[in-house]
Amino acid sequence: MAKDKSCTIMKPNEFGVTDITASQRFAFPIPLMELQWENTEELNTALELEIYKERVRDPVGVYRSNTSGTWHSDTDLLNRLDGPFATLKQMWANAFMQYAISQGCHPKTKLGWDLRAWAMIYSDRGYATAHNHPQCHFAGVYYVRGAEQEAKVMATGDKVRPGTLEFVTPHQHDVWANWANLAPMCRVEPKEGKMVLFPSWLFHFVHPVVGQDDRIAVACNGLVKKFELFKEEETK
Repeated sequence: MAKDKSCTIMKPNEFGVTDITASQRFAFPIPLMELQWENTEELNTALELEIYKERVRDPVGVYRSNTSGTWHSDTDLLNRLDGPFATLKQMWANAFMQYAISQGCHPKTKLGWDLRAWAMIYSDRGYATAHNHPQCHFAGVYYVRGAEQEAKVMATGDKVRPGTLEFVTPHQHDVWANWANLAPMCRVEPKEGKMVLFPSWLFHFVHPVVGQDDRIAVACNGLVKKFELFKEEETK
């Protein structure tokens, strides 16, 4: 909650009412977490190689929110493949635990995760339509390859880099007024080694990729299958 702030908003009047003390707080804020993993060049190269092998093995892929120009693998990569995906699985488990802690979970609570991940290759004009991730608690994306591109001017006048991840506000307004920021935008630009975590129910989409450089990402759902609550007496 923000600190109280006194201010004068009215002209002097016969009743002497001029000053107010105002305070602001946020009702139901939506938590997002961005992690920038370091020294990921070797890992990303190995992941990229395995993901392209998967596309050769299954060129049709899976259809979900992906459009023409976007290849979607099956959702069992972390459990089916070893090597770099074993490392990525550990990264996801650690990241989701940090995300849970940030939401009030005790650091010593033991969580048993069911992790389901899939790869996405976005080619020229490929994008993902608005969607969420049902039947899990948390969701996220890890950027394996995401070349920086010049921002494009959208119909709204906003400048957005191709391949940008954009979240859709769940808050409804009768009047969408950009001048009052009642329709706020929340965007995350892809960067190699970056991981973004968010609640699974939050709708989001990916802006079209432009050019010959593929954008490669691995998305993941995290479902807590079992847990052991931390008890204070265990430390005594």
